Amino acid sequence: FTSLINELKNKKIKFRELKNEAHHQFLIDSILKAKENIIIATGWITESVVDDDFYKLISKKIEMGTSILIVYGYKFKGIHKNSNENALNLLRSLSLKSSGKLVLKQGKNDIGNHSKCLIIDKEIIAIGSYNWLSTGKKTRNADSSVIIYDDEFASKEADYFYRF
Repeated sequence: FTSLINELKNKKIKFRELKNEAHHQFLIDSILKAKENIIIATGWITESVVDDDFYKLISKKIEMGTSILIVYGYKFKGIHKNSNENALNLLRSLSLKSSGKLVLKQGKNDIGNHSKCLIIDKEIIAIGSYNWLSTGKKTRNADSSVIIYDDEFASKEADYFYRF
């Protein structure tokens, strides 16, 4: 992240770093604060994050008119691995009821998703090593991310994921 942080400093773009367990709370807080749209890019999806409480949280956001795009599907040797069917089924069922407000995009063909990114209202973007929908409150990994408060940068990355 050194070059990214230096670039942000040089351009005087507001940012902060996020470490380890703080990621999960940032995810929840960001979803609560989102007004228009949320993009979550993650390698895989598991019940350690996508549980009944998470389902209720994003259901409420969808009812409020917030659209949510989830891009997932890390591939290893051509096979999508590590996502949990129970968690995926929760999201799929909500997607079917959401009138297009919740869209799930799985990596296809030779393109799997290994990005780890959270974009809120095309204004804030968090990028780093944290798998947003598979690593729960207690991670054993040394994850770090940079949260960038810049609508131009966030919009550009959001457009990439909408085209994914």
